[in-house]
Amino acid sequence: MNSIRVSISVSIFISILGGCAFQDGGEIKSTSNLILENNTDRNIYALFVSEDQKNWGENRFLNSLKFSTGLPPGEKFYLTLDVCDLSLELRIDFLTDIITNTRFEHRKESYFKCNETLNWVINGMDDSDIN
Repeated sequence: MNSIRVSISVSIFISILGGCAFQDGGEIKSTSNLILENNTDRNIYALFVSEDQKNWGENRFLNSLKFSTGLPPGEKFYLTLDVCDLSLELRIDFLTDIITNTRFEHRKESYFKCNETLNWVINGMDDSDIN
């Protein structure tokens, strides 16, 4: 039982840090990864990813048990994307007023290469670096 846990842990670790290629019905698919780091004093409410800057899909934090209510200050969020070798628009939302549900959006565009990891460090509501 312990060897299964170690095996699963190693697989997850490798896929997060180095990207991965997984097999789906006989077809090998490449992925890309994003590490989002919150260096602000505010909670990041939402993370969205878009290929066309129009369709943002769902908040990527919602599928995370640990960060379903947002990314607290000082924390990192690891996301594996099932697409690569293309430019993606990233958007984070800060909740600025709970009563009116007012949000501040911060966007960044970056090219995601297959089997590589990008780090997006958020330093302030409108200040970030991606590499």
